[in-house]
Amino acid sequence: MYENLDKGLAIYRQKHTKSYYVRLRIDKKEIRRSLSVSDISEAKSLAWRFKFDMEGKKLAGLPILATKELTINQAFQEVIKELDNIKVQKTIYDDYRLVIHNFITPYFKNKTIKDLTSKNIRLYFESLNLSLTRKRINTTCFKKLFQFLEEEEHMKKSELPTLPKVESNKVENREAFYSFGS
Repeated sequence: MYENLDKGLAIYRQKHTKSYYVRLRIDKKEIRRSLSVSDISEAKSLAWRFKFDMEGKKLAGLPILATKELTINQAFQEVIKELDNIKVQKTIYDDYRLVIHNFITPYFKNKTIKDLTSKNIRLYFESLNLSLTRKRINTTCFKKLFQFLEEEEHMKKSELPTLPKVESNKVENREAFYSFGS
């Protein structure tokens, strides 16, 4: 069943489903969506509403089809999931999670993967006062991120930014703690 409602607007129902779908041609794009209703009059009403919403977006200069671009924070959340799924947990993984949550993701906020440049990573490292250990932890976090981005085909190996050569700050050696039996 296929019914034209207006130029570039139609509703239809496929044989294998009871729900109606809308097809809208706008701004040289074709959008198809399920209306998730089986009543034809309700489907028509929802189709018109969808058309007016899309025309409103176009008029306001908003993107009609929102592209879901991966943010740096979303990518790091996937890195954390991978860390969580490793059977044998090492104590260093807690440090990775801490650095990602408390330093890296707040710094990059809602930036997308396109903003993951060598310059932005260098600026991040320069914004911190890092000991050698913290520098290594941060570097490992970024390496894990790069590995994820390459494996999941978000970036090619040739597109991955380089990590900066950053000086670590000398930290004075501290006396070790000794516990005395009680």
